[in-house]
Amino acid sequence: MLSEGARLVGESGKTYLAVSPLGQSNVWTAVEQSNDPKKPLQVVVIKEPGEVDTQPGWPSFQNEMVMHEVFKDSPAIRQQVDRIPPTQAGGPPMIVLEITETTLWIARTKRPMSLAEIKTVAKDVLVGLRDVHAAGLVYADLKPQNIMVDGFNAESEEKDDHLKAKLGDLGLVMEPMNGKVQPITYRAPEVYLKGDITSRVDVWGWALIYCHLLEARTRFSKTGLYDDLDTKTGGMVEREDAVKSALMNDYKLQNEPVYGNVPLPANDPSKHKGDQWELLRQRGLEDGEVDFLRWVLKADPYQRPTVNQILESGWLDKTAEE
Repeated sequence: MLSEGARLVGESGKTYLAVSPLGQSNVWTAVEQSNDPKKPLQVVVIKEPGEVDTQPGWPSFQNEMVMHEVFKDSPAIRQQVDRIPPTQAGGPPMIVLEITETTLWIARTKRPMSLAEIKTVAKDVLVGLRDVHAAGLVYADLKPQNIMVDGFNAESEEKDDHLKAKLGDLGLVMEPMNGKVQPITYRAPEVYLKGDITSRVDVWGWALIYCHLLEARTRFSKTGLYDDLDTKTGGMVEREDAVKSALMNDYKLQNEPVYGNVPLPANDPSKHKGDQWELLRQRGLEDGEVDFLRWVLKADPYQRPTVNQILESGWLDKTAEE
């Protein structure tokens, strides 16, 4: 169990001193101890299995450790810099990660991001997803909290050339399968309705994050598409049902052959297919941005573009303010 002042020795032979928790009890900032007074202080992040990883052997954490090895050469994925063996018999291993300045979740709360900043972050995340998908895997847990950001100036909208984003938590990276993954807001229709988990669910989640950053330019205090639905209690099941109903009405899923053999939410005849695009225009998105999102946010995953197709489109290279 990590605690303040704990001295931990990594496989590299380096010694780390735990400093303080970093938002979660299993994630701590630490400093690398050195006998050289001239050496700059090296700050790192130490992570151990979380409280929910209760099965013998900590399978989720072990998966994360494996994935860090798989993607150790990917510049768009947060890097592991060391490992710490169990400090006692039967104890958990730990990983040492590079420190980053903030997350997209926190940066989003500071100020609206410029269009150039949004596209820089979005492109960096796509590059990380490209590496995951090239390995035949699905990231499966894309959300602003899992996107690490460096070079973000909370006080100024002037783009910093050092702005950089990386994929963070690798604990849920998986092979394509059937099941339920992704945060409620960013969950793709095929996961809700069929449990199909492929690389294309990451594209859906990515597009909604991109959409929310665009919306925040004119509605900073609000959330965004499919994250601002009215519910009575805000409970998980109620929120899931609200998103499924919204997807049903926005896409009229009964007309999508890919969903022809699965139970669907009730259709609201007062809602019209494509209402979400007009809503985004009302929220300040330019026609070009709406057209881009219509291209990416396809309800049929087989009609959705791949990460490579989005990168090759050049849309995210157009960083001048429109």
